Amino acid sequence: MAEIEKNNFNPEVSRYISMAIREVEVDWQEINTEPVSLEQATKDARDKHYAFFKALGLPALP
Repeated sequence: MAEIEKNNFNPEVSRYISMAIREVEVDWQEINTEPVSLEQATKDARDKHYAFFKALGLPALP
């Protein structure tokens, strides 16, 4: 109430609440490395899959 009185009982919300929107910080290095790690995970999964095919005597898929 003291702050409202100090502002001459002005009901303007912006006097009491900050309307500023903070920008989200983006870690571009992390975003840049994500596709590389996904590509490696895909290759590892494909190699494991082909190893199962080979163990069963089946040809690898194209």
